[in-house]
Amino acid sequence: MGEMSAYYRASDAALVCGSLLAYGGQNLIEACAAGVPVLVGPHTYNFAQAAESAIAAGAALRVKDAVQAIRAARSILLDRERRERMGKAGVAFCAAHRGAVERTLAICKRLLE
Repeated sequence: MGEMSAYYRASDAALVCGSLLAYGGQNLIEACAAGVPVLVGPHTYNFAQAAESAIAAGAALRVKDAVQAIRAARSILLDRERRERMGKAGVAFCAAHRGAVERTLAICKRLLE
């Protein structure tokens, strides 16, 4: 537990393998925060909003299966500009969503007063 961020920071790209099978996916936010391009499979319903938002932001790419994931990873790894662009998009995506706990607590406080 707690080691994935170090692995992501040491990587040039991340494949969220838990999204290749119909198990609901895994959290991709930590990989985005590390500034690496992220590949996700078709099964991201446990993290649907985060996955769709990261894809829309240009931080992640959806693949249909492991073969397509390998092809996409190779393409990204061979294209430094694309890799950097996706990595920066991931950092910006995470930065745009920071502070949710504080905002939620502020709303709760106002409602309780």
